[in-house]
Amino acid sequence: MKKHEVNFTIDALAFVAFILLVSTGIIMYWLLPPGSGHLEIWGMNRHGWGDIHFWVSVSFITLIAVHMVLHWSWITGKFKGKGKKQTGPNYRFFGLVAAFIIILVMALAPFFSEVVDTRSGEGAGQGKERTEHVENP
Repeated sequence: MKKHEVNFTIDALAFVAFILLVSTGIIMYWLLPPGSGHLEIWGMNRHGWGDIHFWVSVSFITLIAVHMVLHWSWITGKFKGKGKKQTGPNYRFFGLVAAFIIILVMALAPFFSEVVDTRSGEGAGQGKERTEHVENP
């Protein structure tokens, strides 16, 4: 397979993954919001859609990483100012490094944060489930 065919395939798959990511996010945010109970779409509740959303996001991130590897020489060329005479410090490169560090810190911060149990009342933190009973009319 030629390089441009590989690029097109990776980009097309990333686009499909992005559309699926957005659509599953919309389903979970507006159609099956937190506390929506026993509502289902296509036989899946919020947790089932959350699993799909997670795995689609993993595939999307993987495809974007492959895309960046395939275009790495272009990326580094743009930030090094390739094709231009460099007379002073390369601010693009410093901007790239700063942006990378900021994104990395933001991505890793939740893994180093404390998990807080916000439930209150009787049975908080003991894993007890509360069931609501609805009377039939």
